[in-house]
Amino acid sequence: MSGKAAQKMLEKMRASPNGWGQKDFETLLCGFGFEVGGTKHAIYMHPLFHELVISIPRHNDVKPVYARDAVKLIDELEEKMKELEKQKKRKQKMEAIKKDLKYYLKLPYTLRTELIIEEDKKQYWVAEYSELRGCKADGATEAEAVKNLQDLFDEYITTHLEKGYDIPEPAPLLEFGEDQTVQVVAPKTTIRIKWIKTETRKSKIPLAIRNRAKISVNTENEVPYIIEEPVQSFSR
Repeated sequence: MSGKAAQKMLEKMRASPNGWGQKDFETLLCGFGFEVGGTKHAIYMHPLFHELVISIPRHNDVKPVYARDAVKLIDELEEKMKELEKQKKRKQKMEAIKKDLKYYLKLPYTLRTELIIEEDKKQYWVAEYSELRGCKADGATEAEAVKNLQDLFDEYITTHLEKGYDIPEPAPLLEFGEDQTVQVVAPKTTIRIKWIKTETRKSKIPLAIRNRAKISVNTENEVPYIIEEPVQSFSR
């Protein structure tokens, strides 16, 4: 932030406020980024912090009080510069988080839902993203579980980003029919998926799933297809 000459002058002036002239103050203050103006007095102002101002008489026998004020001014400047740097880093961090969160929101994570029936016959739905360990939510219904998972997703990703932890990404999607996986792309809405009737099985009950998700088809003799019209949205 400052030159070696200015740093040395600061150390000397801090040690003793006596015996300094206007050239010494110029070396100190201009070395720390102050701009100077005025005629009978040298008025030093900082371009970033306009409240930091000091006036120094233009002669070679400047009173000690000005040296003490100049040292205090530099100390205040350094504190402000530190805080400015912290704010800059926080801003960069938040911008990075926003960018990365937006990026992860677009990835086609594998959404899985499961109906859990406990020994006491109580039942509920669980939804999770297969690639994101621990990213799991529950609900009384499948739709509620998926909605709760959406609420968790942002917090899950943001927490990982803040701590600098790696976030798994889904593998590239395969073509329709390959490995029995199908991609659903429906910005700000949800698409209904269902299975075509076959000779050996009846059609399954339509399943509403989250936008941007992909589903794995683990049935035999059935082919998934997408109904074009959107259904009730689970989007934010």
